[in-house]
Amino acid sequence: MTATPRILVVDDDPMIATMCRQALEEAGFAVDTVYNGEEALARLREHTYDVVLTDVRMPRMDGLTLLHEIQTHYPDVVVVLMTAYADIETAVQAMEAGAFDYIPKPFSVQHLRVSLQRAVEHRQLRSRATAPEQTVDAIIEQTRAFDAIVTQSETMRAVIRQAMKAARSDVPVLILGESGTGKELLAKAIHQASHRADGPFVTVDCASIPETLLESELFGYEPGAFTGAQKRKHGLIELADGGTLFLDEIGELPAPLQAKLLRVLQDGRIRRLGGRTEITVNFRLISATNRDLHAMVEQHQFREDLWFRINVITLEIPPLRERKEDILLLAHYFLQELNRRGPRQVEGLSSAVQWILQKYDWPGNVRELRNVIEHAHAMAEGAWITPMDLPEFILRAVQPAEVSWDAAIVWPEELLRRPFYEARRALLEQFERTYFTHLIERAGGRIMDAARMAGLHRGVLHRFLKKYAIRVRDRKQVTKKK
Repeated sequence: MTATPRILVVDDDPMIATMCRQALEEAGFAVDTVYNGEEALARLREHTYDVVLTDVRMPRMDGLTLLHEIQTHYPDVVVVLMTAYADIETAVQAMEAGAFDYIPKPFSVQHLRVSLQRAVEHRQLRSRATAPEQTVDAIIEQTRAFDAIVTQSETMRAVIRQAMKAARSDVPVLILGESGTGKELLAKAIHQASHRADGPFVTVDCASIPETLLESELFGYEPGAFTGAQKRKHGLIELADGGTLFLDEIGELPAPLQAKLLRVLQDGRIRRLGGRTEITVNFRLISATNRDLHAMVEQHQFREDLWFRINVITLEIPPLRERKEDILLLAHYFLQELNRRGPRQVEGLSSAVQWILQKYDWPGNVRELRNVIEHAHAMAEGAWITPMDLPEFILRAVQPAEVSWDAAIVWPEELLRRPFYEARRALLEQFERTYFTHLIERAGGRIMDAARMAGLHRGVLHRFLKKYAIRVRDRKQVTKKK
């Protein structure tokens, strides 16, 4: 495998193929482009590639046929599909047949880069599977276990890399993070990537179960242990035998149960309430909390010996406001998920909505973002989600209450006298001309900076500048001339 990942892009549309090549080359990949499946197979016979990015619908040989040929003759190559929304079901079938991922069209440059980076990392993990104690299939399954965690944040990706290492052992893991950051999702991924994946994953929310019931829920009980205990009940710790026990919000665990949990972790045995015999249990403990356990230890609210026992490996998930680059990626992911679930289809988020989502602080983190997208998806009347489809509290938090969206739009009188489509086109052109003129000014004439600020590929930006004859003047060059 070469030091620089090599990508082969296959699409019968030269414009899309070129856009993909430029975007991926700027991200540090070596990229070749071809325009049909036959050319792709010819290239694969002559060169080594890590990933093939192919369209599904192509003349002569479609993407699914190409996938089959690659799996048959080049099994080490990872395949990622590009597909229209209408073909998503086909793409899912392709993934079941061995494709690594699919990217619904239209997609952003950032989405493309993130998907290909994940595919390359998958390829690298698979190629490094040389240790006798860990097979290639085991490493592939470990990588797939973390695919449900959608991120392009380098901070979050570092957490995932640490979690992958943690999955190889049986030591306790403590996951820290605010409510809604995805602590349980990460815990499940660690379980699924571990040798206990075939065992149970038992979740206990220590904050939601009343203290009077928590002990019996954890340890179970024998008939007659207390009033109402008419038959034997297996506790959640016992049910986790052979798998993983996930104690969510462990900071809420009452002091008496902290002592009993410590004993279980030390001895590997439990006793049901009212029982006389001890039961051997073998589970992996993963805990999570949004509280500062170290401070709680200093304040004698949490046992120090239990603290040392549960945080052998500590993973801290950053809040969503500290990884802004994930906001739109997650929003589009949730939107696609909702589109796949039911008959209602929404094409995407308007520019104004994207701006609002990025400006909001998300105190409820990823969980709150998912809820907002579900609300907007249900409320949207058109093909695109607009600001009016968002919950009111989002609009109030981002924009002063006295400013309305209608007031933010300038309505020249002559536009209102035109036919609807003609007026809309004129207003859009007015917006684009103003937006790109100010964007270039704000970027000091630097095309790369302007493209990054706008979230566009520089080739797309160049087309807009040419369309409206906007001159680019670098402030540094102007200064030198003076």
